[in-house]
Amino acid sequence: MQNAKHPRTTPLRIDNTSNLQDQSLVRAFTWLKPLSLDTITNPLEFPFGIIDFQVALPVQGNQVYPVEIGLIFFNLTSGEQRHFHRFIDPGPIPVGELPTVQYRTENIHGIPHAEFPLAEQSIKKLGSELGQFLQSVNPGSGVQPLIFAKGPAKNSACLQWIIERLSPAIPMEEVREIEELIAYWQHLARDTSSVNINDVFTMDELNSGRCCEYHSGKSMRCALSQVRVSLDVLRKCAARIFPNLAHPS
Repeated sequence: MQNAKHPRTTPLRIDNTSNLQDQSLVRAFTWLKPLSLDTITNPLEFPFGIIDFQVALPVQGNQVYPVEIGLIFFNLTSGEQRHFHRFIDPGPIPVGELPTVQYRTENIHGIPHAEFPLAEQSIKKLGSELGQFLQSVNPGSGVQPLIFAKGPAKNSACLQWIIERLSPAIPMEEVREIEELIAYWQHLARDTSSVNINDVFTMDELNSGRCCEYHSGKSMRCALSQVRVSLDVLRKCAARIFPNLAHPS
């Protein structure tokens, strides 16, 4: 872990070429149209996304320092279908914020903000891999994937942080609030009962086998585990709305 008295001066490497050599990210977004929930024809089989970022500092405006991304896609019939997980080099941290960063590393997520060998430093490479992953979710559909989060503002800002550092920058729909997805399911089922995600939401991200390998055995937050916990909660809510839906094990 880097000492707060010795801030890193090496800048984050950004591959800012005139055109992306790998055009997969461009193709993943430029031709995809935003998707309305009302146009989904098979909501039980449709792939929805859940995203979470762990950050070196709390997000404030355009000041974003992500250190980990966890993203899964699932459907209500079969659960998790695929996942994307990476550690991220957030770049230089303001010297005055280093004590807060060190505290979060030691007490929240356990991820060093600098000189971490598992962290991806190339934004181009990270963005290209993310684009390829998103393309694989619903190939041939012609629409952008729908991504939700518990706390979408932070996660939208972090996702945009990645996209804006690409050349060229790619437009992307904002991350949506998880409660919006629950309300959509209730609308489909004509369900007027009270389904509050906070009634079943748990932050028990330390369940065996749910976190990434790095966080295994650590009492720390893991982005991959966070999204899997969110999926469990969503499926429990869905089981209340759709009584014939098999309850997640």
